[in-house]
Amino acid sequence: MPNAIAILAGLGAVLMAYLTQLNVGGVSLVACDFGKEISCSAVGQSDFATLAGVPVSILGLAYFLTVMVLVLRKRQAHRFGIIASFTVFSLVFSAYLLMIEIAIIGAICIFCETSKLLMVAILALALIAAKKGGEKIRHQWIIGAAAVGLVFSLAAYGLQREPAPTRDYSILAQCLTGQGASMYGSYICPACAKQKRLFGAAFNFIDEVECHPRGPEPQVERCVAKRIAKTPTWIQERGGVEARRIEGVWTPEELAEMFGCPAE
Repeated sequence: MPNAIAILAGLGAVLMAYLTQLNVGGVSLVACDFGKEISCSAVGQSDFATLAGVPVSILGLAYFLTVMVLVLRKRQAHRFGIIASFTVFSLVFSAYLLMIEIAIIGAICIFCETSKLLMVAILALALIAAKKGGEKIRHQWIIGAAAVGLVFSLAAYGLQREPAPTRDYSILAQCLTGQGASMYGSYICPACAKQKRLFGAAFNFIDEVECHPRGPEPQVERCVAKRIAKTPTWIQERGGVEARRIEGVWTPEELAEMFGCPAE
């Protein structure tokens, strides 16, 4: 039983290390991207992929490595109880992350969900091993771990969420489009997501060009023709001729000043 737990934890550690590449190095996980709704890249490059500057995948990596150490320490008292409690805490936080994927990001990370299944399997094996070995797992530990996981999740949401804009930028957004400005972006680009949030609902008036081939209504040829090297990139055209190009995330007020629009 301990060997099975160690193997599952090892697999989870590999998954988490792989996902960390995406967040830290900005690597697109093509093998895990199947469209807008099923995309490790969209989840891994969102603002919810980090907590206080630390990639969430590193927290997952720490969990799996800790389980490996505990299960291999045969003289560790109550090792299966500790593993079970730690796993319950991690599963509660993982459930919070799943809700974020569905309700806010709008995409599911297959590798992330696989890691959750590994956690469930580890919990089941830990409980079975404890029962077979005569180790008593206190219910208070499990309940306490779940409670701490819930509090941790609420605190994480408070740190991760970004307040909605307090102003209506609809007039500004319409002006930018009227001035021939377009934002070239990608659905897996975290900076693009941040740019959209700065405008709020008013971003619906912005002419957005999707450069990722698996994104919604992609215009890859247009992006290639414009030689887009970084997203987001704002390009203003007048009469089919490029008049201005700026890269990166800008506040609505900064864009208003650069493109000669009212900052509303």
